[in-house]
Amino acid sequence: MPVTPLKLKLRITLTREMLGTASADPDIYIRHLQDKLPAEEKENGKGSTEPSHASADELEMLPNAETDGEETVKDMLERHTTVFRRTPEGEPCLLDYMFKGFFKSAMGALRRVDKKSVPTAYRKTVDEVIFVYPWQVVIHLPEGAEVQEGEQRTRIYDHCTRPLRAPTPQGERVALARSETVPIGSYMDIELESLDPKLEDVLIRCLDYGARSGLGAWRNAGHGRFSYEILDEEGGDAEE
Repeated sequence: MPVTPLKLKLRITLTREMLGTASADPDIYIRHLQDKLPAEEKENGKGSTEPSHASADELEMLPNAETDGEETVKDMLERHTTVFRRTPEGEPCLLDYMFKGFFKSAMGALRRVDKKSVPTAYRKTVDEVIFVYPWQVVIHLPEGAEVQEGEQRTRIYDHCTRPLRAPTPQGERVALARSETVPIGSYMDIELESLDPKLEDVLIRCLDYGARSGLGAWRNAGHGRFSYEILDEEGGDAEE
């Protein structure tokens, strides 16, 4: 008899601001692909530097970073900022795989505490058994984070700048990182599907872990923490 998959409709609400992770500089993707070319192709100028179909789709989701004429300091700052991808309607969003990455991280942490409750091959389990819908998860901003000007809505994004430190053989190196942020109270609606319904308990424990370590960049400083609600089919709180 076939097993009925587990399906949970969830509302994820930020309890701390969340930082964007996508580079606003489209050229960084091209340079990354060029670095992957074999050495002989680089020397001969051969090989395509065009992004793959998947990466081309994601490039189109970046905020428009094009400038006219000479690049200003402000333009350079925006280009070196990590941002949120945008839907075709201009809404900030996360992609489904970022949630799958969260579940891998959460299961890894939970397994350190209680190995018996988390699958041994939890990474493969998340990859092959657990799915998140939709592909583009819209981040709904709270009231006050948007300004209505006639028929045009303008979204207001703050930024977080912090130092990054890394030990190297030449000593500690320090760089600055700047990220777009979305505020506390922003929420996302997702559907979580597990082909193995016995994973429900560990998935709920992972969601509880989101109150401690959440989504986006700089999570070890508490950014991206969230609470969650399990919704019914009509989108209301299932516990009401």
